[in-house]
Amino acid sequence: MNVSKETSGAAGALLRRVFWATLGVCIVVSLAMAGCHYLGARAQAEGERYVKNSVVPALWDPERVIRLASSNLLAEVSPEQMSKAIQKIAAGLGHLRTVRGIRSNAYSVNLSISGLRFSPSYDVQADFMHGSGSVSIILIKEHGEWRIRRLRVSAPTLTF
Repeated sequence: MNVSKETSGAAGALLRRVFWATLGVCIVVSLAMAGCHYLGARAQAEGERYVKNSVVPALWDPERVIRLASSNLLAEVSPEQMSKAIQKIAAGLGHLRTVRGIRSNAYSVNLSISGLRFSPSYDVQADFMHGSGSVSIILIKEHGEWRIRRLRVSAPTLTF
């Protein structure tokens, strides 16, 4: 089989273009992933301060928790339902005595028309008047402010 130099030169040029295009895509994807990681780590640290300074002190105050709730959470659970649940949990566990630690978990990243949205999550280990438990919190930023997306309390002494 006789392949002309013209044909092999065109194939070589095509391979070079494919190589450079692939390399470019890999670089762009790597930069995007690094940017998401940086922004996610920053959001995680910001969110942890918010949990420590705003959410934990408000845990058993239904009005404060409702003010800190995201629009998504309020769409799923009415303020009345949330208030009743918080009062029931507070009665079962009693006052917060100590926070043993706040652990950052994974965060999710959502891309929408309005941009990237980070949703960090945390587990708060705490001792209450009637036992120990954990509070799982997922945050979301709405209009530049952190809000509670999910709030779940787990404790062996809680019975519903």
